[in-house]
Amino acid sequence: MRQITQKNHRIDILEGLRGIAALVVFLFHWLIGFLPQFSGLWPDFPKEQAWLGRWGFFFINGSGAVVFFFVLSGFVLSRRVLLTYATETIGEAALKRWPRLAFPTCVACLISWVFFATGAYYYPSAALITHSPWLGGFAGAAGLPSQRLLTDAFKQGLWDTFFSGNAYYDSSMWTMHYEFIASFMIFGTCLLLVVYRNLPQWISVFPVLIITLLCSSVSPWYPPFFLGLLIAFLLPERLKVSKVTRIILASFGLYCLGYFNSDGLRIHGYTIPFQYIDGVGSIFVISSCYDVQLKGWYQKGAQFLGQLSFPFYLLHALFICSFGSWLFLTLKTHHIVHPSFFSGVATLVVSILASLPFIKANTLWLKVLNNVMQPLRKKMQS
Repeated sequence: MRQITQKNHRIDILEGLRGIAALVVFLFHWLIGFLPQFSGLWPDFPKEQAWLGRWGFFFINGSGAVVFFFVLSGFVLSRRVLLTYATETIGEAALKRWPRLAFPTCVACLISWVFFATGAYYYPSAALITHSPWLGGFAGAAGLPSQRLLTDAFKQGLWDTFFSGNAYYDSSMWTMHYEFIASFMIFGTCLLLVVYRNLPQWISVFPVLIITLLCSSVSPWYPPFFLGLLIAFLLPERLKVSKVTRIILASFGLYCLGYFNSDGLRIHGYTIPFQYIDGVGSIFVISSCYDVQLKGWYQKGAQFLGQLSFPFYLLHALFICSFGSWLFLTLKTHHIVHPSFFSGVATLVVSILASLPFIKANTLWLKVLNNVMQPLRKKMQS
């Protein structure tokens, strides 16, 4: 394992890609909510007009975007430790992990509770027109809150979604269970790699592969995190390849990220889960640009997209089921052409605007966490 002295651990271009991935999830949910006949996910609609499997599907492949989130999380959570061997950062990150995630999820659950309490959800009526099973099931939620108590919403955002996987106030939060559990497995694996840093790289990779295989037996959603850790471990500080090579890597990665089949890919009698194919695509995309330095407006835009990604991801399904569904019904009632398109654009704008104060609140919360952790940080560094 190599010693690297890089100090700047935030990679702006990857933050920008995180934001773009959140927008891809929105487009996917808009498609399966208001134009399910084009998605190709349900057999009740004609296959001839399905977009699934066509070139460019990676632009709207929400499942691929989620896999990209997971691979990127594994990369970001482990990169700093593997670059600097600063193991004290693992303890700090582990202590901050739950409160860092719980504040946004609590806010999202409370907003959803308000929407339920005020009757702001119009998705059942909209789903009767669009015939979307996803929209009719409250954005694919496993269930609905039975009592709709404020304390229940707070409990889900604070605790249940991380440890039980419940996400019936906000279906987008199903990923939080995997994010939370996998992050601690990533921290532990990083410690293992640091302890055995003097071994040849190819030997150190074997324990990571074994852990990845064990996790795959639990759920195919865990291996993408370890794919991110692997490239964080293997990639040098700078990838010395030509621009043409980078374009080829990114193009192949996007091609893989366009794959989705809930049954996986069958090769010689063996089924490869789609998460693995999308995970490979994520590896190529990240590898093609992780060391690219952005400047000026490109840097500011990427940083904004990174800040927007988490709040927007948590809120967008709530606004699709409330404002978006209401606007769709209103446009339909007044016989406005292309109600799905106009309601989708308006919902996108409203979701972004609603995320802006969320970004500010989350930034303040992170500052509070950093201030609380500062004495502990100094103690670990002394």
